[in-house]
Amino acid sequence: MRKQWFGDSRDYVKWSCVRAEAGEKFAVVYGPMLRNDSFAGEKLDKTVVDFFDRHKNFSILSELFPAGDEYLTDIYERRNSTGYFKRLTDLMRKVQERSSIVVFLDPDTGIEPKKRAGNEHLNHADIRKVCEHLRAGEKLIVYQHASRTKSWQQIACEKLEPLANTMGTILSEPFYEETAKDVCFLTFTKR
Repeated sequence: MRKQWFGDSRDYVKWSCVRAEAGEKFAVVYGPMLRNDSFAGEKLDKTVVDFFDRHKNFSILSELFPAGDEYLTDIYERRNSTGYFKRLTDLMRKVQERSSIVVFLDPDTGIEPKKRAGNEHLNHADIRKVCEHLRAGEKLIVYQHASRTKSWQQIACEKLEPLANTMGTILSEPFYEETAKDVCFLTFTKR
């Protein structure tokens, strides 16, 4: 996730999905996998960028979740994913002391492809780490950007089904809407 994208059309779908899964009783633990904004080569006025970034504060999301929410502000880099996910699972345990949780992971483009995985991807090992810390009925939601294949949502689910089974989770049908046709959200529920 890059702050420059906060509040775009995908957020309408993203947070509708998370609200549907969290309902009234689940607290949300948000791992935005935050990365630095990418304005390379653009002639943007720093004052203008700073102005809009001031209003892009994840704390406003708390209004959407009656059971509460917590989030990491750490920058995510694949080479430091062990530390990032250690802090995330610590945060999960803290929130689990008071509530059941839904964890939402928001990589730039989704789950790692077979080739060329980078900072913009979530890897399978980190999905596994998060799911190990879920209790029965708790959920992990993962952002997934479209691939260039037809029926990409179903293909993503088919590829992840074996992983879901080995983690003791059930993979739901992907959540997507016409508002943002190029993204879907994959939900793993702990058995």
